[in-house]
Amino acid sequence: DLPFSLSSGRNWLPPEGAGMEASAARDKVGGNYTSLALDEKDYPELFLKVSDALDRGEKRIVVGDQEVELTPGFLAYVDQLKAKAGEKQEKQNQEPEAAGEKKKEASLQIQENFLSQEYRSRKAAREKRLGSNRLGDCLGQGLKPGIRPMPHQQVGMEQLAVCWEHGCHGVLLADDMGLGKTLQAFGFLAALKKAYGNSDMASVLIVAPVSLLQNWMEEYRKFVAEGLFDGIVPMYGSELKKHWARNPDGSRCYFRPPDPNLKEVSMLDFQDRENRIDYSRNHLILTTYETLRELQLSFGRVAWSVMILDEAQKIKNPATRTSVAARAMNCDFGLALTGTPVENSWTDLWTIMDFVEPGKLESLKDFNSHYQHQLQNVENKGKLLKELGDQLRKNLDPCFIRRLKEDVNLGLPAKEILRFKDSMPEEQRKLYGEVVREAREGQGDKSITMLQAIARLRDISLCPSLGAGGNVKKYTLGDPEHFFGSSARLMRTRKILDEVREKGEKALIFVESRKIQLLLRTFLEQIYKIQMQPPINGTTQAVARQKMVDQFNRAPGFQVLLLSPEAAGVGLNIIGANHVIHLSRCWNPAKEDQATDRAYRIGQKKAVTVYLPMAVDTDFPEDASFDLNLDALLQYKRDLSRSALYPTEASEENAVAMLKRIEEAAG
Repeated sequence: DLPFSLSSGRNWLPPEGAGMEASAARDKVGGNYTSLALDEKDYPELFLKVSDALDRGEKRIVVGDQEVELTPGFLAYVDQLKAKAGEKQEKQNQEPEAAGEKKKEASLQIQENFLSQEYRSRKAAREKRLGSNRLGDCLGQGLKPGIRPMPHQQVGMEQLAVCWEHGCHGVLLADDMGLGKTLQAFGFLAALKKAYGNSDMASVLIVAPVSLLQNWMEEYRKFVAEGLFDGIVPMYGSELKKHWARNPDGSRCYFRPPDPNLKEVSMLDFQDRENRIDYSRNHLILTTYETLRELQLSFGRVAWSVMILDEAQKIKNPATRTSVAARAMNCDFGLALTGTPVENSWTDLWTIMDFVEPGKLESLKDFNSHYQHQLQNVENKGKLLKELGDQLRKNLDPCFIRRLKEDVNLGLPAKEILRFKDSMPEEQRKLYGEVVREAREGQGDKSITMLQAIARLRDISLCPSLGAGGNVKKYTLGDPEHFFGSSARLMRTRKILDEVREKGEKALIFVESRKIQLLLRTFLEQIYKIQMQPPINGTTQAVARQKMVDQFNRAPGFQVLLLSPEAAGVGLNIIGANHVIHLSRCWNPAKEDQATDRAYRIGQKKAVTVYLPMAVDTDFPEDASFDLNLDALLQYKRDLSRSALYPTEASEENAVAMLKRIEEAAG
């Protein structure tokens, strides 16, 4: 327990449309699935079946001896099983351990730097390792002919080299999305390998979300000269079977901890004796955060020359096993990559820096005393907040690199952001007004009612069926006009797509609700006579994601791609589209900007237009609009984060304050 640390993550608000989709799963109209006789233990296999079907664009799966249609209600039912499985696992984790019944996971121990700090420079050892060579002199070498980093990327690689030569433990490269952090990482690695000359170099460990690992493979082949490294090797998922440590009889080899209360652990073997390959030398090893956590004893046995964390915010909670495993690795130089170094609190930044440069920001206790607590005192005082942020930035030098798109001349085309305020149709307006009035009455537990009200106002503002349970007419698959006509945001989206089609261009639509994703795909195919890819969301497998994006980018003429802002907001290059519609709004402006950057990035040749449809209930003043209030909150946080590394994730307090403003404006 860290009483001086703030928790990370937004779990105070249910997912978009969660209330409606859960009721649909129980509703006879949405489908009664009790006859399937499934429970939480069946979730993993069911999830794979559903994911595979959605990836192939199929609308049905077979469960047992029954054929089941992949309706929004059934997907909500699958989500319920997932939640039950998670609750059961959490309950098991919290149960007191009976003697001899349950064993703990074996984990590496680290110098935590929670209460005190520890740090050592590595300059002398590195100078000895390279001899007369200098890393800085090798920059630009080791990349394929024709690969020329942009000026800001060259500056980034130079700073990485300087930090390495001066003995720093690592660097946090926090450039905006789309500025080419991966190329800078490969440029640094290629120069380092060249600086080693003919000597062996310890292998590089690259840890990333599974959805991004295929991109690392492709970028390696694109940027790095052939033969520089001995290869790039995936060690996760089904690839692990090639690397399990084996006993002489061929059986799997396990590490048995001396503590009888710890579980046996499968071990990896980084030596391929049959083919005489040493994966601990001169290789790039790819793995996931989950694999690193579960096999940390194996990865921890290797002395890595460089360890790269992509989407490094994954380790932002210092108490999780994933974060501890990452910070426990034996690496000479750590490189953390993220466009969002601060999401929930400055503790996120401290944890990433504890991997990058242990002790740079003092102990966690002292850091929170000096920065996090002061942040709470100056949160609404712009000048003092900027001064505190500037002080933090200064203390991060030279191990922190951050450039924003507006600071760099990328030669990108123009980007225009269009905000639309449209009146709600009668059905939507009526439901919105009912929720506002219920919230003002404050029935039941006030805080719970307020959050329920915010969730329903959010859902109704998107589509009345999401926040109204069974009080709204069900959409029939042959009636797209009623679907689009029921919502101000959907009507505006239809108008935008009509204009995009006239231009023969492509659009991305970011929306969280899977129900709306499925309805949009069905109706847009009917209206525009196009064949759409399945929505890219949390059920889409990594390889399928990339194939879908490649097909979308190559397809000629008007096309539309549906994406979840959470699941598809990073790691995808979709420059085939130059229109971005945020039908759902993230509560974190950094994540929304990341989603936009799927299209607005290096390689984009056309001007990009970003659309923000917003609904207004004309029975009330505009200040009572949920959409307009959320837009103002996001812009406020976006502006602060640019000037002071301000946490971008909206909080429960933000939501409650927003509801109070809506209630006051509504009278």
